[in-house]
Amino acid sequence: MALLSFSSNAEKAGTAITVTLDKAALINIVTDPYYEDEDVWSRVIAVFRSSLGQVTTVDVTSGSGTFVTSNVADKGTWTVRYINIFDYDSGTHRVTDGVSEFSLGVVGPDKPSITSPTNLATDTSIPLTVTSSAYNVSGQTNDTHVSSDWVFKLADGTTVYSSREDASNLTSIEITEANGFSTGTTYYARVRHTGASFGASPWSDVISFTTASAFIPAAEASYDFTDGNLTDDSIGTYTLSNIDGVTGGSTDGAIFSNNGSVDTGQAHFTQATLLDSVPTSFAIEVYFKIDSLPSVEAQIFKKSNLLSDQIIFNIDSAGKGFFRFREDIAGVNTTDFTTNNALSGSFNFGTTNFYHVVYVWSSTQGQLVYVDGVKEFENSGNTTLLNDGSQDDFAIGTTIAGQFGLNGKIKHFNVFYSEITASDVTDLYNVRTA
Repeated sequence: MALLSFSSNAEKAGTAITVTLDKAALINIVTDPYYEDEDVWSRVIAVFRSSLGQVTTVDVTSGSGTFVTSNVADKGTWTVRYINIFDYDSGTHRVTDGVSEFSLGVVGPDKPSITSPTNLATDTSIPLTVTSSAYNVSGQTNDTHVSSDWVFKLADGTTVYSSREDASNLTSIEITEANGFSTGTTYYARVRHTGASFGASPWSDVISFTTASAFIPAAEASYDFTDGNLTDDSIGTYTLSNIDGVTGGSTDGAIFSNNGSVDTGQAHFTQATLLDSVPTSFAIEVYFKIDSLPSVEAQIFKKSNLLSDQIIFNIDSAGKGFFRFREDIAGVNTTDFTTNNALSGSFNFGTTNFYHVVYVWSSTQGQLVYVDGVKEFENSGNTTLLNDGSQDDFAIGTTIAGQFGLNGKIKHFNVFYSEITASDVTDLYNVRTA
């Protein structure tokens, strides 16, 4: 599509033609071959002069037929005139009518595409980063990507979220639950780019993606003991050490044994650096089963830092679960944040079912303990907990010394270095128990 065109039949070549452009345009010239004599081709020059004094000259060799130049006229008002040069060396010029057509063709950014997620993707989790192809104007390098328009809709056309003239998220944007995205829903997305000189691109093709039935937070360390790999770590940083021979790794998870002797653990894991540096928010998730109650207590997990800072989750002989969180400052033992009554008085762990427990600590929520998706303990006033610095390893299934071992199974164990909400806990519980 041309913004301006004329031919020698309508406009005498050499007549000044003026055009105002609302954006940059590509110069296109079609020539009638012009002979100075029967053997020599002449040359045609088109001179573009803007109202701001800019000059763009296009040198067209006669006889080339159609000539498309990459020269670009910027936005503004331009005057166009053609001059034939029949004696270039002597500088003699004359106006020619050998130009049969002239046009300023529309130029714009290339049509982008959404590269991630892939079209028809399923089970996508939120937050999700949606990515587009890079900004480009074919054949041009003198433009800047200044903004993008992102639109997300439902199948009925309802707009869920849009970010127009977004100068921050040029080729990627993160969408969250706060933007209105929900579980188990199909969304339709498209994007277009805008350049400083060339304006807006065409819209990308629409892609669709379907969100997962539950949104699982990203874990710092993630252990799935149902996949046959007992020392795996999905993040790749905190690989477990199988100290005393944890077995299993089937659908029922890892098998821990207390050897039946004063709860002396014979099967447990350790990890040397997990929670050495304590973030402002973290959570520990464990999905476990007790096969037999301990004679004294069974430790599900423990972490001790310098100055005897402790995070401990134990089960006693009556099935009572208790957490202990303590911070010592400069050798002075502060009050324990929780005691054996951490969980509500009516709650006891039995030997029949798997239980889902999430311990949460953050600088905003304080401490919370959830069992099977239900909040059983809260200490909102405690927003300061452990100091950094390693002493003991992180232990799962017993203490580092091999005492107070669990006789049971663990399917999943995860540590999150982020703020975990009640909604996150519900999603975790639903996924683990599905």
